[in-house]
Amino acid sequence: MQTVRRFANAPVTQMTLTVSFGPVFAGLTMLDVADLFQQYQARYPYFQHLPIAQPMFATAQPAGPIFAFGQPPPELPRVMFSAADLQTSIYFQFDRLSVDWRRQAPLGAGDTYPGYEAMLERLIAEIDVLRAWAKSRGLPDLLPQVGELAYSNAFELLPGGIRRSLADIFTFYRNSRQAEMHAFNCNWTEPLNMEQTEGYLNAVVQSTLLNDGQTGAIFNLLGLINMVGTDWISGQQLLSRLHDRIAEVFDGTIQPEVLQKV
Repeated sequence: MQTVRRFANAPVTQMTLTVSFGPVFAGLTMLDVADLFQQYQARYPYFQHLPIAQPMFATAQPAGPIFAFGQPPPELPRVMFSAADLQTSIYFQFDRLSVDWRRQAPLGAGDTYPGYEAMLERLIAEIDVLRAWAKSRGLPDLLPQVGELAYSNAFELLPGGIRRSLADIFTFYRNSRQAEMHAFNCNWTEPLNMEQTEGYLNAVVQSTLLNDGQTGAIFNLLGLINMVGTDWISGQQLLSRLHDRIAEVFDGTIQPEVLQKV
């Protein structure tokens, strides 16, 4: 496993860590969700309904809607419980739980990203709360099925008013004409290539307008890993292996001069 990574200017704008555990809560009502909200309300006082997320698979799926035959249709919406600062949230759906961190300040205005290790600890702590709540209602214990780790990273093309090209950021990009780039999009999917472990990684690079209106580029990484047959301790180890694989792809894609390790 890799050592802990720290950057002076981490480009992360959002990080979400999710574990699915099957449709244990498919029969819940909104009254049940209101009771569940009380378990988290002291730390996450804001409540919001969201559209249902698609099923999670540890193998790459074709584009378009995904139909999971054999699963009962969900009776509840997906819900988000958010902290007062809106930086941290948890997402609950009948078959999964997520923890999420979202940057509220512009890039370069201070780094409050807690890091992968802290996010993993938070996920396990929130799942422990959910497992205890399920047990109090006579429901089966939650067992991990699929783990998902998603990063959104952003890079300014005019940091401090100095223009840089995509080639200054991404190792795979070469523009011999040095022309100004108005739009760029690249994505790929690859297997995790981890022994005896099923999963895949998807990467997206594209030009965009950042939240502050400046021209920039985003680099999104999404990894999924099969956790069926594991307990929560082994599941944490699998998630950390997934994180290390994503870190390898990130390091191989971003020019080393862009980031300052500390």
